[in-house]
Amino acid sequence: MAAPASSAPPKKIVAPTVSQINAEYVTQLANKYWAPHVKKKSSFDSKVIEDVYTKEIVRSKFAIRKIMLLEFSQYLENYLWMNYSPEVSSKAYLMSICCMVNEKFRENVPAWETFKKKPEHFPFFFKCILEASLVENDSEYSLHEQTVLLLFLDHCFNSLEVDLIRSQVQQLISLPMWMALQPKRLEQELKKTPKLRKFWNLIKKNDEKMDEETRMRAHRERRFLSQLIQKFISVLKSIPVSGPISMDKVHYCERFIELMLDLEALLPTRRWFNTVLDDSHLVVHCYLSSLAKREKEGHLFCQLLDMLKFYTGFEINDQTGNALTENEMTTIHYDRITSLQRAAFAHFPELYDFALSNVAAVDTRDSLLKLFGPLSSNVLHQVASYLCLLPPLPDGEDSSYDKEFLLELLVSRHERRISQIQQLNQMPLYPTEKIIWDENIVPTEYYSGEGCLALPKLNLQFLTLHDYLLRNFNLFRLESTYEIRQDIEDSVSRMKPWLSEYGGVVFGGWARMAQPIVSFTVVEVAKPNIGENWPMRVRADVTINLNVRDNIKDEWEDCVVPDWLHDIILGYGDPSSAHYSKMPNQIATLDFNDTFLSIDHLRASFPGYNIKVTVDNPALQIPPFSNTIQFTHTQIEAIRAGMQPGLTMVVGPPGTGKTDVAVQIISNLYHNFPEQRTLIVTHSNQALNQLFEKIMALDIDERHLLRLGHGEEELETEKDFSRSYEEDMEIAEGCFRHVKKIFTQLEEFRAFELLRSGLDRSKYLLVKEAKIIAMTCTHAALKRHDLVELGFKYDNILMEESAQILEIETFIPLLLQNPQDGFSRLKRWIMIGDHHQLPPVIKNMAFQKYSNMEQSLFTRFVRVGVPTVDLDAQGRARASLCNLYNWRYKNLGNLPHVQLLPEFRTANAGFLYDFQLINVEDFNGVGESEPNPYFYQNLGEAEYVVALFMYMCLLGYPADKISILTTYNGQKHLIRDVINQRCGNNPLIGRPNKVTTVDRFQGQQNDYILLSLVRTKAVGHLRDVRRLVVAMSRARLGLYIFARVSLFQNCFELTPAFSQLTARPLHLHIIPTECFPTARQNGERPSHQIHVIKNMPQMANFVYNMYMHMIQSTRHYQQRLLPPPAMTEEAETTQTQETEVEGEVQAMQEEAAAEENKVEEEAIKEGELKVAEVDEHRTMPEHPGRDSDSGDSEPENETEK
Repeated sequence: MAAPASSAPPKKIVAPTVSQINAEYVTQLANKYWAPHVKKKSSFDSKVIEDVYTKEIVRSKFAIRKIMLLEFSQYLENYLWMNYSPEVSSKAYLMSICCMVNEKFRENVPAWETFKKKPEHFPFFFKCILEASLVENDSEYSLHEQTVLLLFLDHCFNSLEVDLIRSQVQQLISLPMWMALQPKRLEQELKKTPKLRKFWNLIKKNDEKMDEETRMRAHRERRFLSQLIQKFISVLKSIPVSGPISMDKVHYCERFIELMLDLEALLPTRRWFNTVLDDSHLVVHCYLSSLAKREKEGHLFCQLLDMLKFYTGFEINDQTGNALTENEMTTIHYDRITSLQRAAFAHFPELYDFALSNVAAVDTRDSLLKLFGPLSSNVLHQVASYLCLLPPLPDGEDSSYDKEFLLELLVSRHERRISQIQQLNQMPLYPTEKIIWDENIVPTEYYSGEGCLALPKLNLQFLTLHDYLLRNFNLFRLESTYEIRQDIEDSVSRMKPWLSEYGGVVFGGWARMAQPIVSFTVVEVAKPNIGENWPMRVRADVTINLNVRDNIKDEWEDCVVPDWLHDIILGYGDPSSAHYSKMPNQIATLDFNDTFLSIDHLRASFPGYNIKVTVDNPALQIPPFSNTIQFTHTQIEAIRAGMQPGLTMVVGPPGTGKTDVAVQIISNLYHNFPEQRTLIVTHSNQALNQLFEKIMALDIDERHLLRLGHGEEELETEKDFSRSYEEDMEIAEGCFRHVKKIFTQLEEFRAFELLRSGLDRSKYLLVKEAKIIAMTCTHAALKRHDLVELGFKYDNILMEESAQILEIETFIPLLLQNPQDGFSRLKRWIMIGDHHQLPPVIKNMAFQKYSNMEQSLFTRFVRVGVPTVDLDAQGRARASLCNLYNWRYKNLGNLPHVQLLPEFRTANAGFLYDFQLINVEDFNGVGESEPNPYFYQNLGEAEYVVALFMYMCLLGYPADKISILTTYNGQKHLIRDVINQRCGNNPLIGRPNKVTTVDRFQGQQNDYILLSLVRTKAVGHLRDVRRLVVAMSRARLGLYIFARVSLFQNCFELTPAFSQLTARPLHLHIIPTECFPTARQNGERPSHQIHVIKNMPQMANFVYNMYMHMIQSTRHYQQRLLPPPAMTEEAETTQTQETEVEGEVQAMQEEAAAEENKVEEEAIKEGELKVAEVDEHRTMPEHPGRDSDSGDSEPENETEK
């Protein structure tokens, strides 16, 4: 049924409450048939699937809310796929599975794990999906259902790294699919690539050996995409030029173009499919369609179509995968024009003028339209047929194609194209108004993952280096545009513009970061340069009035990639080809320097090898060490790989010594290859400083270290990098053999006498002296031009926190030097990170989810299959705490000291358990609240967390050993406010080490972590297992989690951790009579009484009473102190005057103290009565934080302000 197009702005999807979930029909069915927490489930009934699909999915028009509930209840894992077989397969069954898989991709959670556990029926299921996708009758499968199937197929084509999926998809896209080409076109393509003819003949022979049924099935698979294209064209033609339009048809067309785009943008699928797509003339059909002419409904369709046209003509050889140069593209264009001219000269006398013209005179669109426009449809069809674009026109018959299509087909194929570099150079430097407000390109913050967007995607593979950089550049530019739009919207709303009665704009407010333009006049437009079609220069006078305060006014004041890396970066070839074991320049002998602490350590580092010692004297086997760390054999393998040429990938789970491994690699490279230079790149200044501090502790000459950027102020070192003449003379006098070295150093230091400015000295160090240069990825991106201009050179790159760095930010450091003789001098690339922890922060949800912009290069390499060294022993946390997250890693165990050191063996004083999940119900009838979008708060949890922190401090825990974490910015601000009210200025308690978000705390640790999960209506972004891993792995000795247990325990992705958490009591168990530190062993039953806290008010009251009891006990103790000893008569005589004065002062102090105690006691009592009165709305900052903790630059605790 046709319906008018809706132009309503996108809205945020409101998650249902727990009570609403429990009242849902779906929840009741789940509790009966498949819910994981139900022990006695009813037997499988296929009618249930029919019932759910008809009543819940179709009747609600595929509402996300219903599908979310089904997916969250583990409908796919515990009911659909578990019971699937060809016997029970039906339309409802197929569609239900597709809906669940699509929802998992929308939620960005793993979708194929369930299928991999039971793969035997997947081929039959996939065959059914293909058949359903080609159904022409809308009554059997509606267009909305067919759109769901298209989306499922798109997810399959984008999951080629999964063996189960790839085995099915390869049957659709391979050389045999050319069976769908016209015979003449097929012959033309086989002539272009002669080696393909041999394979084609082999395919035909194999077909002859097949039985009829197998051959028919193979033919259906090979022609699937061709038939799908024809079906799409028929749907496209059914859309009228004007009048009512079915939005289901529009969405189907958009999703179809998205599928075509994804197939074209991957070389394994493009290699054979691009020819079939070109033979179908899909792009021409789309540009001439009614939908493309509808300005409103067809806007997104046209944007997607432009992207598809760009990729169909991409500058790449489809068969070899090599990028085509501009000269090669020009040659292809000239060949097409000349072949058309030869056809015109031989067979079409009316085109003689065209046949005898030079190419430059006839290859523009206007010229071609003028030449071919007067020709009839039949003649145009014959020309296209001669060029193998259309089947031959039978004698005596008229062409079945209309003239407009035939004309566009010939013109679009032969018109002159703008090269990719020209298109890039013509792009504006700054975002235009058209781009800023186009929500298909720069979506709003409310993107839910439902619709299709005209954005590039970052997946596993890229066509060429140009394609790789272009996609990243476009997304990076649009992410910046999104931030600019937010700034504009914020400033405009503050300035309050309105239209005056005289027609001018009047501003009723003001903004710190915006000023009205008083006047704007263009004063010069220069003529274009030769060969360009834009002005050489445009000058304008802009007048603004800066009548603001001084403090506000002050605020205003050629790429060469190493050959051994090229294919891996694009995602092709052998993923292990850059591993040191396959590099031709592998080093046979390595000096491990001070890596090994003893001969026993050496033997333990190479299990399975025989160690031969060439020095018999044990004393000579003990060199003077700077290193004090006994590396494990896995860490030694990582160090060994890092010293060898090639690409080294080190996956380091929490607490496995990633930084120590990185430092040892740097030290060994420095001593083994003194002539080489190493570049260190990290995501944050904090990580860079940690790395730099450890490097400076080694025996590395300070003059060979250089730290670039502005983070060095945070370095916790007072090392003196200067040398004095006297010190050098003392060394010379004491040890004459160093005289030559000293004079060499003095010669090197002479440059610093001649270079006066710090900048010049830094440049000299960078280019001449430094061997180890450290910077952040942001600094590398900002200063690339300057570094290249200075002639900066390096041989090795080591990247820490690689999984947190954007793909393009990882790539840029490879290009910080000019090539030598056309080749990169880079010898080693060491990447250290953990793709199981949080990815780079992307503010715009559409770029993050739809375009997969959050995928780091490190993560993509792991997905592609690049070999990794997986560190497998952690030394940060207790073994019991490690179990909460080690399931996510390969064989992650514990270092011996985790079992042996007293701090890990003793219990947490005052607690029965070393970790516990504490259930927090609604406080005063309220759970989570959301005063602003994504600004989630939970007052009950905030008060509970702060009360537990106060309890720990009263037991004697150092406040700096405790950190409070939460998953949302809103809760962070609320907890800070509660701390300010309750205990911030109390000298007995104080403030925790940090109050921040899980995202911000990544890479840090503390002894005790109090974690608030906030949400009570929906799991939210903790469903991302990477965030869960970070949250569970920050604590060394104690972890106490506050959450709504009924919500989180049913989430499938969180099950491995929450099954361990829920195995313990869900009420807080404390031992208040036990003081810190305790001698009780962990797991040992305490001799003191255990108190069970059932809710937050009980805990708040308990802490208050405990505090008051402590105050009173202190006073009693002071009163029981003995008086000072009496003085002798002589002393009494000599100090009479001082004693009288001291007595008066003491009396005044006691009076003041008594008054202060009285005021403090009243204040505490008043505070106790106001536990529930914290104003959660008051804690909102001026610019509320986002869901993923991006852009929050506030200090993490009050002491930093």
